[in-house]
Amino acid sequence: MRAMLRTAFRTTSCLLALAFAARAAVGGDNAPAATSSRSRTLAAPISFEVNQGQTDGSVRFVARQGGLNAFVLDDQLVLSFTEVDAAPKPADPLARLHSRDRRQRHEPGVPIALRMKLLGAGRAVRAVGLDPLPGKSHYLIGNDPSKWRRNVSHYAKAKLEGVYPGIDLVFHGESGRLEYDFVVAPGADASVVDLQFEGGQSMSVDARGDLILRTPKGQLRHVSPAAYQPTDQGRIAVHSRFVAKEPRRLGIEVTGHDPRHPVVIDPIIIYSTLVGGSLNEAISGIAADREGNAYVIGVTQSPDFPVTTATAPIG
Repeated sequence: MRAMLRTAFRTTSCLLALAFAARAAVGGDNAPAATSSRSRTLAAPISFEVNQGQTDGSVRFVARQGGLNAFVLDDQLVLSFTEVDAAPKPADPLARLHSRDRRQRHEPGVPIALRMKLLGAGRAVRAVGLDPLPGKSHYLIGNDPSKWRRNVSHYAKAKLEGVYPGIDLVFHGESGRLEYDFVVAPGADASVVDLQFEGGQSMSVDARGDLILRTPKGQLRHVSPAAYQPTDQGRIAVHSRFVAKEPRRLGIEVTGHDPRHPVVIDPIIIYSTLVGGSLNEAISGIAADREGNAYVIGVTQSPDFPVTTATAPIG
């Protein structure tokens, strides 16, 4: 499904063209210029939105950055990318709108969806946003105001409490990196973590212990998990690694830790090699009102949660 209209208002006095969300400032004459460099977009921290009906109902949080769409569910993480034309494109997203082949450059490509499922995850998971970010997003999709979503909150971290007994999962990241921390309470067993990966062409663990998922668009690397224990004396590093269970299934092994203290296990997903080219949206009009709110009209695939049928409704 394509979103025909989306507006998002940001109070940071900056318009950031990211996944077709226009987050504009309520600023004055000293407001900084709009960010147009894609490299600066990729350097921005990932912002997690609470799902208030702007995407599939099973999603708890959604995040978009530089071509990545990440969907956090109770029992899985879904990463969605779109293959695009490899022809050179202007760095400035607005400059693309005036290119002669604008239609071709913004034509949505073939979506790639990768899933990391938490096998055996609990059914009483509680979703919590951590570290609120300034500003709200407003989704005005279609002609029915009852389906519009306003004042959607943004957070720097998305936390799922109780994914396994005594284990929480926290998502955060920036600069082409998405981190997911398993926070293991004192006495809890990290070996119950059971990850199953779907999508892509193949999966392997290299000599460094990194998980490599190969897709038609490139590699997605899960860096071998680092782990530490927070104590009164500071962080104490402990050993951890991915453990292969079955094809496309991994566990996490932690050794040398003190069970009287919690353990934080911190794998990192490097997705920057999959992000490139078009932002997969076409903007037909931009306007601003007297209060500094930006209005963007066009089409995009960005908010679409990967489902089995392309015409599945949102919300």
